[in-house]
Amino acid sequence: MEILGFGYRSEFARPDAKMCFLSCGSQGLDLAEVREGEIHGGLEMNHMALRIADGTIDEIVAELAKVGLTPVGVSHDPNTAFILDPDGHRIELLSVPAQVAMDKAKRERVPA
Repeated sequence: MEILGFGYRSEFARPDAKMCFLSCGSQGLDLAEVREGEIHGGLEMNHMALRIADGTIDEIVAELAKVGLTPVGVSHDPNTAFILDPDGHRIELLSVPAQVAMDKAKRERVPA
């Protein structure tokens, strides 16, 4: 949680489910615990994307490396990196400052 900047919002539990709700700025992440059955890592969704407000993608990847996380696969965008959560779901990290700078440069190249 701390590496990605998420903070605890709330949680609830009942006999058939347990959920924890996290937040990071205007983004929210709701996590559900599976009580029974198998977890099929990566099969439930293609991926989730998180916008990272500070730092270049290289700085973000360097911070993740400090806690043993390395990017997986190849991204279509040089301002993003993918990591896997413990269950094998892909998480796309997007560097907001780098994307803003790239978008600005694209606009400046295109004649009005």
